Amino acid sequence: SMSNFLSTVSHDMRSPLTFMKGYLDMLGMVGELNERQRDFTEKIAVGVVQMSEMVEKILEAGKLDPLTGNYQLLREPCDVVEVVQKVISNLAEPAQKKSLELTCTIAEGIPILNVDRAMLSSAFTNLVENAVKYTPEGGRVHVEVRLDGHELVFQVTDNGYGISVEDLDKLFKRNVRIHRKEWKRVKGSGLGLFIVKNVAQRHGGDAWVESTEGKGSTFFLSIPLEGANLMGAEPSASS
Repeated sequence: SMSNFLSTVSHDMRSPLTFMKGYLDMLGMVGELNERQRDFTEKIAVGVVQMSEMVEKILEAGKLDPLTGNYQLLREPCDVVEVVQKVISNLAEPAQKKSLELTCTIAEGIPILNVDRAMLSSAFTNLVENAVKYTPEGGRVHVEVRLDGHELVFQVTDNGYGISVEDLDKLFKRNVRIHRKEWKRVKGSGLGLFIVKNVAQRHGGDAWVESTEGKGSTFFLSIPLEGANLMGAEPSASS
């Protein structure tokens, strides 16, 4: 199938991309680069990073695809608060470059959960990264982690352009990107929300969006505590 083909090709691209990144990092050792050379190498470096991210997303989507993927969750005790804080920290610089106000509220008493840390981190990253990428300069992105009954809810709210009603149903499908003139310069694989949805569903939860065109969006990811909550585990301190 096409998804298997893409996964195979992506896997084979990992090594040359690693070589390219390695040699780019070593260019400075050869000697001082002039301004034009630095400009060229920076553009190449950005391209290599974008390609590497796309390769990882294709591989991740292939593993999680309900039709072709055979990925089994690697559940382990996980401090969700720590994972969220790391995601926010990693995206603080891209947000700052766009003069975005990136804030986070974490409720008290979030328990240690028995979840797939890497996959959950990937899902959280995709949601916050999307908000940072698609919210116009000077905008706001707010992350909230809370308990709602028997579920953990992770939500990301932005005051960006919002999404039209006809586009809402397509968002979590594989290889779907919404086209608007304001987003023409935004790079993406169309796989991020597909990964988010599948990570949530593999944990017995779900992912969805509420949006008003022209007013912004809120993306949600929920995970049931039943089966994930480690009995007797100490809850994380709020922040």
